[in-house]
Amino acid sequence: MLWGIISHARRDTAGRLSYDFSMNALVTKAFIAIAQLPEAEQEAIARELLARIESDTQWKQMLNDPRSQTVFRDLIAEAVDANEAGKVSDFDPSNRPSE
Repeated sequence: MLWGIISHARRDTAGRLSYDFSMNALVTKAFIAIAQLPEAEQEAIARELLARIESDTQWKQMLNDPRSQTVFRDLIAEAVDANEAGKVSDFDPSNRPSE
């Protein structure tokens, strides 16, 4: 991780560090807009982004784990059984039969 950051670091003629992280135009626009916000808002957005990235990474790892396939097969079988038994209804709560 640190090497990834270091490999993008460059010093300008005044000796200041800058980073080249090739982002698309929309991401660049978003970061420019975020930079205009107060520090507390910048930190809140950064925490949200990092949490989202971490969550996505965890989901990808979990979904790519071969053990997940067994769980998915079991869930699919359970859903098919429930559907065949007539226990499945529309998601819209207004269409659900009363119990």
